[in-house]
Amino acid sequence: MRTKPPVNVVPVIVLALLSCGADAAPSLCSVSEQVVFSCPLARKLVSLCASRGPAQALMSLTYRIGRAGRPPELVYPERPAAPAAYFQGGSLMYSGGGGAFIRFERGGYTYTIFTAIGRGWGQKEGVVVDAPASRRTYLPCRQPAESLLGDDWFHQAGIPPASSEFELP
Repeated sequence: MRTKPPVNVVPVIVLALLSCGADAAPSLCSVSEQVVFSCPLARKLVSLCASRGPAQALMSLTYRIGRAGRPPELVYPERPAAPAAYFQGGSLMYSGGGGAFIRFERGGYTYTIFTAIGRGWGQKEGVVVDAPASRRTYLPCRQPAESLLGDDWFHQAGIPPASSEFELP
């Protein structure tokens, strides 16, 4: 009696896994983290990653920026901590649109991750770094961002309201 050779299912599984993530934006989050915000910049990726604990409670929020496949150039905070200790969030209101931002301060610099849309100017997403002496750097997303930013998410995550407004670049 002749038997059929065993079917190699590994290529099928790999192909299925690759096709499942084909539409997902690239990120610097680990597989165990939730992507809160992520987008490709000119030569880097920026990601805001949430880790969850028991009962899906938000345990920590981490900002990362760097190149894909390499260790991040900046990780903030360096150790996991309650998000309310390091981050503030807010909403943006515009005619025909709106948006949201989350920010943190590190070494005299203020980092603001945002997404917004408005009538007449379309969509803007990215990171703004405000340095001492009023110098501002805008790092725009090169493709649409994956984003959960907004009042509902801030409330769920326990992110306190920002102490100051944010002006789009």
